Amino acid sequence: MKLRFEFDTARSVPLYGRLCNQFLRHPQVHAIERTAQGYALEAEGDEAQLSTLAELIGRTFPLSCWLTDSRLSPIEQFRGDAVDLADPAPQLPFCQHCMETPKSLCPHCGALPALQDRPLEPLLTELVQRLEQGGEINYLAGHNRISLRRTEHMTSSDDALLFCRPEALNDALHISSTGIQQLGSIEKPSLRLVPRAEFAQTHRLSRARYRVQQAADRLTLALCNRLAADGIDVVGIRQTQPPMLLTPYGDSLVALEDHRPPAPLSTHEPARHQVDLLGFAAQWRDGRVSLRHSDHHLSPDPDWAAACALEGVRQQDRVPKRSAVLYLSRQHRSGLLYQTEEGEYQWLVRLPEASEAPLTVPALLEAIRQGGDTGQRLLARYQEVDPGHLDTLNRLAAVPLSASFHHLLALAAWFTGLSDDPDPDRAGEAFLCLASRYQGQTAPRIDYAVERVDGTLLVQWRRALQACLSYRLADPEQQAGVAFGVIDSFCDFVCNWVEQLDMNIGLEEVILAGDEFDNPVLLERLRLRLGKNMALRLPADFGPTTLAIGALFVPQAQHG
Repeated sequence: MKLRFEFDTARSVPLYGRLCNQFLRHPQVHAIERTAQGYALEAEGDEAQLSTLAELIGRTFPLSCWLTDSRLSPIEQFRGDAVDLADPAPQLPFCQHCMETPKSLCPHCGALPALQDRPLEPLLTELVQRLEQGGEINYLAGHNRISLRRTEHMTSSDDALLFCRPEALNDALHISSTGIQQLGSIEKPSLRLVPRAEFAQTHRLSRARYRVQQAADRLTLALCNRLAADGIDVVGIRQTQPPMLLTPYGDSLVALEDHRPPAPLSTHEPARHQVDLLGFAAQWRDGRVSLRHSDHHLSPDPDWAAACALEGVRQQDRVPKRSAVLYLSRQHRSGLLYQTEEGEYQWLVRLPEASEAPLTVPALLEAIRQGGDTGQRLLARYQEVDPGHLDTLNRLAAVPLSASFHHLLALAAWFTGLSDDPDPDRAGEAFLCLASRYQGQTAPRIDYAVERVDGTLLVQWRRALQACLSYRLADPEQQAGVAFGVIDSFCDFVCNWVEQLDMNIGLEEVILAGDEFDNPVLLERLRLRLGKNMALRLPADFGPTTLAIGALFVPQAQHG
């Protein structure tokens, strides 16, 4: 009797490769295989032998966040080989074997020891006492500088939570059983999640969403175990190298941010051979790009970050496809960018900057007033029936705003009356969380307009915000529908421009990149709308590693 054990994965899982190699020494396992879908082991034996093997494999293969399916099926012939797989060495936070070798590199998963040159228990006792008495501690785990705070000492700028006791997740957060499994997977990633109202009130949490994780290194794991024993379920966390940030993409997951250098990438010769950006040094040598951590945290030139994202993804193709990138960033110039046949990077449509369009509340109100009779009548009606709302908006006059889509959501939160929080990041988060809870079949349509400025099509926020004011006046109870409509209508707007670009130059794929895609409603609606008629490509990392690779091919990207 022959059986095939298969583990389908969205990405390579080096620990699975190592386990396959180890099982190849098992008397019943005759072949292993690494395919485009994942990993497989093939075995032969009688029913009792294979049943015992199946139980052993089930106990040995831990859950990976990249595992999409596993199955067991009878086969007639072996398809794999009796040769070890050549996967790279695993580099994981820790595994079930780590406690067996507390003072050395774990031979199973490659995790660094908690401490090498001093006893662990005295340090844990000192850290716990300082946290409980002073409310905050700082320590170094490998190259990661970590600060933990009791929740009552967290400020409004703290946006990450470390759960010391996994059993507390369900009562504290709006999280699915799948989300709990993902947080506990061997990669120990993080997710952006919404706290439950009672938990937020108890712990004085002021933000609508938090980046949530469990311990992602062996020292923090030991510290969390001690804190949980003392009754501390959760603390705030700041760190220089946060764990991989995941978000759903249909039925799969994507990494929005991953601070681990990827495997070397084969490319043609770039414009420059080395750059240092965003904490990474990218170097091209002998036809391959490799990345390593760097002490340089310079950002790319904001005007050229989108081009870096485009090139960082295109270089993964042996023959780069005719592509455009929808780059949406909180820090950099955003919009729909493509490369002409002459090799120039060209914006088809772009989000405006402060010098190009009104981006303050008073300026936008004035633009609505000057935009025609409809806007004048709307503001006159507000002055008549709800002057307090206009007063609230005018009190936000001094709030500095960027041209990012997230700050449009903040403006929409203010204009709809959902929030009067003067912090645009928190206001935008509240608006996004309300949109994510909308369950209706249809939502109000929000109009997005463009204006040509110096040869570039710029998105104008005025009409969208005027619509927010109108819907608030007509039906203040439909805030969730309006919140969803603001994002959904923007996706429709983007799809129209992608179709226009496809008609003009022909597109083989559209790349989605930038940190704005931690907005799950935006990402999902684009997947559903744009993905119907166009191949969508997502980077392996929406964050720094993709930009660092791309900067090799965009010489203007690095200042100086």
